[in-house]
Amino acid sequence: MDALVTGLVLVGGGTAALALATHSARDLASWLRHAFRRPLPGEAGRCARAFWESASRNAVLLGALGAAFGLAAILGSGRGPSALAEQLGVQVFGPPILGLVVATLCALPACRRSTPSLEAEPRPASRAPGPWLRVETVLGYAAFLVLLAAVFPASGAEPGLRPVDLLLHGPAWLSVVGGTVVIALYLGEPSRGRSILVGLAVAGGASALLGLLQAFHGMAVVKIETVAGGLVFSLSAAVATLVGLGAVGFPVGDRAVAEGEGTPSRLVGFGVPLAAVLLVAIACVMVFTPMTARS
Repeated sequence: MDALVTGLVLVGGGTAALALATHSARDLASWLRHAFRRPLPGEAGRCARAFWESASRNAVLLGALGAAFGLAAILGSGRGPSALAEQLGVQVFGPPILGLVVATLCALPACRRSTPSLEAEPRPASRAPGPWLRVETVLGYAAFLVLLAAVFPASGAEPGLRPVDLLLHGPAWLSVVGGTVVIALYLGEPSRGRSILVGLAVAGGASALLGLLQAFHGMAVVKIETVAGGLVFSLSAAVATLVGLGAVGFPVGDRAVAEGEGTPSRLVGFGVPLAAVLLVAIACVMVFTPMTARS
């Protein structure tokens, strides 16, 4: 599959799957009417704007995830550095750009507000959140998992690093999950989502920084094994954080916002994906500069 098509499928399809996993079909129809017809008034309009803001945030997150997938695909292809450098811009930085484009399009309905009218308009859908487990939730998560499996980078025909080893490093994922659980339990009220978001951001950021420190130390002492180990740990921690935010943190936080028990965390929602893209860029510099210099 072409790199741009893969990025578009990941960003567009993933955003739709996460929206289906978090909201009911009735609410989604109302949010679409808000975007393409008339802005919804009152509380319905507030919920519609919150939904489109969350869709914009999810697009940025999936773009960052696509950047990590692209770097793993390049490293796992087993080809020479000159051939890999030609694909770097499209395969690694193409998905974040597509994510920003989709995020901008989703942000436009989030800015729409209804014109005050004298007559009260009926609410198109109930704003009270339904049960957590719905048919749409199952379908949305199933579609999200199938999508991740479909776009997950495969190993090349020539020997090289396997993408599964780069992105699913067990100790890094355990560090992110364990740190998130500890921080969420310490902060309390994980059902509101705020503690889960903070836990994922802190645990994922700390794990990624530890991996980067190991990689920097490896470059200082000129040990490629240390550099590789640090980058693998850092990339896996970033992927674990992004997947955790998209699959658990953001849905729980969005539900709390819909129930009026919290406010969306834009710092985590947009800051963590952009930090992940920066991490991928640093990894590209650390990986390709030595390879180009020694070829």
